[in-house]
Amino acid sequence: MTLINNHGINLMKIKSLILFSTFFLLLISCQSSFEPVGISDAEIVLMIQESDKLEISFDQIPRSSINTIESEYNTYIDISTKKANGIGYQVELAGLGHFSGYKNDVYFSEDGRELNPNDWGRKRRVFIKGIERKNNNWGCFGMIFPVSFDMPDGNVLHVLSDNEEGWSSIKTWYDSNPSSEIKPEIQFPIVLFFEEESITVNNKNELKNVYLECRYDKMKERNEIHRQKCFDLVYPIFFIMPDGSSLAINNDENGWDDLKIWYGENTGFNEEKPEFQYPVNVVVQGDLLLTINTEAEMIELKNECRNGWGY
Repeated sequence: MTLINNHGINLMKIKSLILFSTFFLLLISCQSSFEPVGISDAEIVLMIQESDKLEISFDQIPRSSINTIESEYNTYIDISTKKANGIGYQVELAGLGHFSGYKNDVYFSEDGRELNPNDWGRKRRVFIKGIERKNNNWGCFGMIFPVSFDMPDGNVLHVLSDNEEGWSSIKTWYDSNPSSEIKPEIQFPIVLFFEEESITVNNKNELKNVYLECRYDKMKERNEIHRQKCFDLVYPIFFIMPDGSSLAINNDENGWDDLKIWYGENTGFNEEKPEFQYPVNVVVQGDLLLTINTEAEMIELKNECRNGWGY
């Protein structure tokens, strides 16, 4: 008797489970899109970042995502669009105009909703790989000015400096032509600058490749290396420039701008690096003064730093 009752109860449980499962599947199938319940935007972004993604064309993302890009990110152009199957989309954007040299990664759910990479829901606030950003915009490189732009009406505008005054002519043009949706075209070649290195970019494809090489985690790692100073230079220091002249850097605040200005005024030497004029005095470990007499000694010092001081 007891066995029969238990058997009957088990059959009822199985029937109930089947009915519930059927109802749940019908509920999901009736929805136009489905996002995992209880997973925050930041977690979905992390899933997209770490998943294998398929390269697709920009017009293959949902229409709502395209509208967001065109309205909220109209100072950028798309350089790469990827889909993480079953999760969402990643759109890599490169800055235009006064955003030149900046990059922005934007993420969308499968149904086209923009994801906030800093929204962790009710969970304890954490950081993606130790990083928190208010937005996805970060600097990749600087440009050596002046640079010139072909405007939609055929005119050429010159930007003499990377500040509000320098970009004012382009802003004024668009204020005077509010119906224009065509973006300005930068004239090549241009020279990109990072610290004491410069790169000449000759066309759109080369510029796109520079942007694609720029990854936030790589830039963060590189910046952290620079912040973890192995040594401090004792100013002034002197560089022997590619034309044989000597250039003095008097401080660590704005003195390095002189190096950038020199390359801007001497465009024929963009592929050649300046060299330290030795001897150079440095301070290591806060209070130890060393004199570096040759390039070989400078390389040895940097290697000591990377490997950790042996004393």
